[in-house]
Amino acid sequence: MATNAKDIIPAHATHPGSVLRSELAALDLTNADFARAIDMPLSELEELLNEKRHVTEEIAAKLENALGIPSRHWLSLQSRYHYVVKRRKEIDAAEITASIRKPSLNLRLNRAGI
Repeated sequence: MATNAKDIIPAHATHPGSVLRSELAALDLTNADFARAIDMPLSELEELLNEKRHVTEEIAAKLENALGIPSRHWLSLQSRYHYVVKRRKEIDAAEITASIRKPSLNLRLNRAGI
């Protein structure tokens, strides 16, 4: 059975703010200068960069205008971030449930008298 790339869930979800942080560093732009350039309060930009705020359609459009990176890319990053976070929680919960239901090797050996 072929594996779809969407089925591969990374251990860590990459937030668009992390990608934006890298872009600003590569362009040697300060947060304050960039916030002014995109007409966004500095506090809101810093929330995005610190992964406390999501990329909305409005923010994505501002990023596209300023950086030339299509808004659909930013929205796709945000969507993928939400998907990975959700799937990681589901996977982690399933692993916890499986470990509770599955007796440990030591318990099975003790029951067998080994």
